[in-house]
Amino acid sequence: MSGQALVLRARAAATKARDFFRQASLPARNLVARHAPLPGVDAAALWLDHGKAAYAAKRYGAAMDAWRRAATAGNVEAHFRIGLLHARGEGVAQSIADAVMDYTVAAEAGNVDAQHQLGLVYLYGASAPRAAPELDTAQPDGALSALFPHGVAVEIDLKRAMHWMSAAAHAGKPESQAALGEMYRRGRGCAEDFEAARRWYLLAAAGGMASAEFGLGDIYYQGLGVPADHVAGADWYEKAAAKAEARAQVALASIYLSGAGRPIDKERAGALFAEAAEKGEARAQYNAAVLHLKGEGLTLDRDRAETLLRAAAKQNYLPAVQALSEFYSRGDGIAPNLREAGEWYRRAAELGDVQAQFITGRMYATGAGMPTNLRQAAGWFLRAAEAGHATAAHNVAVFYAKGTGVERNIDKAARWYMAAAEAGVVAAQVQLGKLYLSGEGVARDPAAAIAWLQKAADSGDAEAATTLALAHLRDGNPENAARAEGLLKQAAEAGHGAAAYQLALLLLRRREGEGDATAAVAWLELAAAAGQAAAHFQLAVQLCTGQGIAQDLPRALAEYEAAGALGHRVAQFNLAVMRAKGQGCDPDPVAAATWFAEAAEQGMMEAQVALADSYRYGRGVDASAELARDWYARAARQGNDMARHKLEEMSRDSAAVRAAGGT
Repeated sequence: MSGQALVLRARAAATKARDFFRQASLPARNLVARHAPLPGVDAAALWLDHGKAAYAAKRYGAAMDAWRRAATAGNVEAHFRIGLLHARGEGVAQSIADAVMDYTVAAEAGNVDAQHQLGLVYLYGASAPRAAPELDTAQPDGALSALFPHGVAVEIDLKRAMHWMSAAAHAGKPESQAALGEMYRRGRGCAEDFEAARRWYLLAAAGGMASAEFGLGDIYYQGLGVPADHVAGADWYEKAAAKAEARAQVALASIYLSGAGRPIDKERAGALFAEAAEKGEARAQYNAAVLHLKGEGLTLDRDRAETLLRAAAKQNYLPAVQALSEFYSRGDGIAPNLREAGEWYRRAAELGDVQAQFITGRMYATGAGMPTNLRQAAGWFLRAAEAGHATAAHNVAVFYAKGTGVERNIDKAARWYMAAAEAGVVAAQVQLGKLYLSGEGVARDPAAAIAWLQKAADSGDAEAATTLALAHLRDGNPENAARAEGLLKQAAEAGHGAAAYQLALLLLRRREGEGDATAAVAWLELAAAAGQAAAHFQLAVQLCTGQGIAQDLPRALAEYEAAGALGHRVAQFNLAVMRAKGQGCDPDPVAAATWFAEAAEQGMMEAQVALADSYRYGRGVDASAELARDWYARAARQGNDMARHKLEEMSRDSAAVRAAGGT
């Protein structure tokens, strides 16, 4: 037989042997591979093929067994595929750390796919598989290490990521070239290098990588390492968008809206946003929603807009969360829904939006859209204040000053008033000035107080002007007294009730003539109309005495009652006296007792004695010796001699009754 015939015959035998091996059962293959290797048969390659067939049939355990045999026989690709099974958790417990071990064997042997996967793992890191924490707590320490001998997580290692991604990229893998370009652009694992990024993007784009075309769009559109060229950038975005690259579709849509790089075309923009939105791209969903709300580029459709905003917000895309908050708060085409708005404001607050943190605090404080919760309100105001929100800083100061939602702490209140005041919050400047005057939370410093109050007054704040005027009046300087009167008049003319009241008192104290009293009454009337209880009271006094206004007891009675209704205890007492005596009205002991009781509950000794008299003698109330003693005792405990005398008198009377055999 010729030599050529022998070669042909040998080849035929080898082919027949390979076909037999492929068709044999797994036990038969194992037996042949171990004990009777066939001439011309690469057992490792055949095990690799067998594993691929098993994997295609979703028999992952069989695939793992076959690939392990192939790997043992020295097949590099088998190591890569075993790594994939570990990474995906197919046929084994998921473990990226175990995957890395096999990837590394394959990568070091030159397997480009393994190099790429290693680059990705080290670039992004890998957390423990979901089952690992449960195993860690439920099993002995050795159980977890037995299941995951190489650990359960892989830390980010940018040096290794650069090494393996660069190896795969230099080997010509387009995906690796695109990833390497991104690493150079972001400065991950290397110094930021836009030119290197551009070169690798170009190589990857030549290989058809849409992500690289998108990266080139950014390079040229934003002018990263090259002169900005909006048209060239748009061209690259266009290429990537044609391959359904969602980020490129969003970028190109934005260009069609702005007209920088393409003529303005809202319909084209809408179509691109809509297409990318269907892929779940949050920015596309948000922008498509905006166009639907405006009816520009997409149909006017608030329901669709709401759906898209929700989809983007569920991905924690902050602009969408903010838009939903405002959508439900304002009721854009629908009835406002403050509860729903509150939920989205809170989500935005949790995502770090400072204004949303402030609004969330306000909603908790007022109960609008949220259940009233002052502790939560204080917490959100504090987060916003710490992020530099000036009004939130003022609110935090108020909460600390009053002990609202937090333990009262005047020192912290002063610090936050200072922060808000320095940021230009006028109300905080006023309160800080008051603290410097009183020395609460800060060292007393009249000069600093005047400076802050003057700053607030210069902005037109009436309360600041009033407080500044009172500070000037207290310092005893005649020049400042004139300034104080001017400040009070300015604030009073702006409708500030407290300023009008203080100006009236200033005029009454001056006692320079009837003109001052008349002017004082005019200011008292303005202050009373602004709800100043003390102004109602003083106006009643003027009406009773006829100073600056004609005496008018019925009207005085009405002014006392107005002040009493606002809680002014002396007005309540005076009103009770007038009702009891019939001054400006018919005597009314019942009304008198009622007002005596109001003033007595506020601790006024004279009212307590008068109320006790009412119970003792049954004037306007049912007589009650017990209640009479109780009210006399309250007044006596405050040092009222008349109350002590009347208690002793009642005791003597009781003793006399008992001595006479009465009850």
